[in-house]
Amino acid sequence: MEDIKDIKPAMNSRRGNIEENMNTRITTRAEKPPGVEGVSNPKHTVYDSTVPHSEHASHKLKSTTDLDLGPEYKARLQAALEEILSKPRKGTHVTDLVLCNRLRVFREIDPLPINAKTLAIFVTGMAIHGVAQWLFLRDSRRFEREKHLEFRGVMGSADILDKIRNIPIEFKTTRASAIFEPKSWHVQQLKYYMAILGASQGYIMYQLLMHFGNTPFRTFKITMTVQERKQQLDKLVKEATSLNRAMEARDPSLAKPVINDPALNWLCKGCQYQVNCKRIQQAAAAA
Repeated sequence: MEDIKDIKPAMNSRRGNIEENMNTRITTRAEKPPGVEGVSNPKHTVYDSTVPHSEHASHKLKSTTDLDLGPEYKARLQAALEEILSKPRKGTHVTDLVLCNRLRVFREIDPLPINAKTLAIFVTGMAIHGVAQWLFLRDSRRFEREKHLEFRGVMGSADILDKIRNIPIEFKTTRASAIFEPKSWHVQQLKYYMAILGASQGYIMYQLLMHFGNTPFRTFKITMTVQERKQQLDKLVKEATSLNRAMEARDPSLAKPVINDPALNWLCKGCQYQVNCKRIQQAAAAA
């Protein structure tokens, strides 16, 4: 799946814009406000939730039979995600480092409303991760979900940790019918986790969303030596130091972009900060 753990912009100032159009709610007989009597069909009524219950007796409740509440329900999904993502994200995270560093800075200094694509990625990712973790936790003595990891201020969480063998497992999805090698940024993420854990091996498990046969899952084993794990930790600290410098200066131009990275420049397509990022690139080329 497209990684969702890096989507943490501050969105408090925009949440109200979405919610201001959501001032109605469905009420059942059990939820009927005090003083409202004689409703012929209480399961198909709405009331203005901004009005105190005591005042609803003087308001005629409207039938929702002819109302299309679909847009409201979708808006509620988006508003709920806005609320979740509006909480400040403390510290530096592994997913900040393996994707676009510049995007992370842009989101910090100029947060924008989430779009439908972000919502879809979040919902799909949470659903798949949740079910996969739930299945592994049938054996909770051996497996742990969302194992918190930290090294010199850089944090992360492995989807599943095989506690007995000290093996981190990452779940991913891809909109493809086949995959022959793991994505480079997924490998880098897992290697950072392995290095922090001191693990000699880890696994990436892909679910192929467009595979409708009998083999919709593909696993890849990643191994590292002691020396390779040390090199990964050194790289982790170096990358985090660079990102933190840009974050503290609130300057996206100081952060590493992915526009020239063939493996990651797909992130640029549809990026909400693409215009400003290109201006930075042009200014750097002209300097």
